[in-house]
Amino acid sequence: MGLKHGVTWKGRNYNTNNWEMADGINRALSAANASLYALCAAVVCSLGYVPSLGFIHDAGTLPFIFDVADLYKHLTSVPAAFLAVRQNPADDGDLVRKLLKQRVEEERLLQRMPKEQESLFASSTISTLPSPNS
Repeated sequence: MGLKHGVTWKGRNYNTNNWEMADGINRALSAANASLYALCAAVVCSLGYVPSLGFIHDAGTLPFIFDVADLYKHLTSVPAAFLAVRQNPADDGDLVRKLLKQRVEEERLLQRMPKEQESLFASSTISTLPSPNS
C-alpha cells in the first residue's frame, strides 16, 4: 500500500502513551480508524447488536465494533490514510477525516452496512425449523 501511494510504510506501529513518536501514516490510520469505529458503532447499535460481544476481537467494551470495522478498513480508512499522508505528510487529522468521508460516501457504506450485517446473521436453517405452535 505504501508503494502504491508513495508513502514510506514500516508497518503498523504506534504507542498510545507516546502519540508524537508515531510516524504520519500510523497517526493517519489511527485517526481514520477512530472515525470508522464511530460509524460502525452507530450502525451496530441501531441494529440492536451488542458492541461488547465480538467474534474476532474479545478485549475491552467494543470488540464487535472492531470486528465490523475490519470488514471495511480496506475500502475506507486505509486508502484514506495513505492518500492523506501522500497529499500532506503533516496532516493533523482533518484531511484524513475528509478523505474517509469521501470513501464512506463512494462505497455507500451507510446503505450497505446494515444490510451486510443482517445478512451475516441470517440463517436459512432458522426458517426451516418447525414453529413452536406446530
